Amino acid sequence: MKEAFGEEKQKTRKNEEKFKTLEKERSNALEMAKKAYEKRKEKETG
Repeated sequence: MKEAFGEEKQKTRKNEEKFKTLEKERSNALEMAKKAYEKRKEKETG
């Protein structure tokens, strides 16, 4: 029973790490998109 619980904890930890990585990538992508949008906007107005 203890072993199964330990494995479950490991899975949870891995999923949390995966989620953090995805969250970081998503925020990076949003940041890049925002910068690209601002550059395009400057070109159109400038």
